[in-house]
Amino acid sequence: MKRTAFALAVAVGILVSISTAKATEPYAFLTDVINSFQSVHLADERIKREVGDDLVTQMKGIIVFNGRIREATRFVKPHLSSTNKLIKDSATHYYFIYSSIIDNNDDVLGTLENTLNDLESAAAKQDTFMRKLSENAARTEELRRMLVDATVLTTYCLVDQRRKEDGKVKFLTITSDERGALTEKLLGVFGEQIRGGPKAGQFPLEGSASLLYEFLSGGWKSADAK
Repeated sequence: MKRTAFALAVAVGILVSISTAKATEPYAFLTDVINSFQSVHLADERIKREVGDDLVTQMKGIIVFNGRIREATRFVKPHLSSTNKLIKDSATHYYFIYSSIIDNNDDVLGTLENTLNDLESAAAKQDTFMRKLSENAARTEELRRMLVDATVLTTYCLVDQRRKEDGKVKFLTITSDERGALTEKLLGVFGEQIRGGPKAGQFPLEGSASLLYEFLSGGWKSADAK
């Protein structure tokens, strides 16, 4: 907890210094991507606490969960109109994933509502009901796995393809201060578990955060490096 509070304080301090200068577009985009990750992370934590056996509790949990995912879409939506193709394409991937999860959960809510409205009929069709929910769960897992691919695409907008050293691409499109703020923000949301890159057994969201942290902490030179 102390480490998280310290990381957040450092990140806030860096963010203040960045705000006095003109932030790069890739930095603004990555900040919103991490904010969207945080919304999904909070949604996951909340729904764990809303788990219950009765349908009403389950429906409440899904509604609250969807609210957080809608928040995630709002973070990436402004970047859908970016003139930077890499940012636009990356934002489109995230927006599709988040929106599809919402649609899938709305379908689950519809199934649960129909069940509540006709419990007698639902009892006779329990196998159909369970199969439907299993299909929805599988679809959500498939969408979540797509987050890793979207994050890989995101790293491309951080690389300055036009600036080379010894004939090789070595520079990022963000400054050292921006880079530090992003890594601290990731640590503030996900903690030390994202250090060292993606690991076996990580869920897609944590894997995406780990991948992004590993990239930002790698051997690339910042845009303001000599």
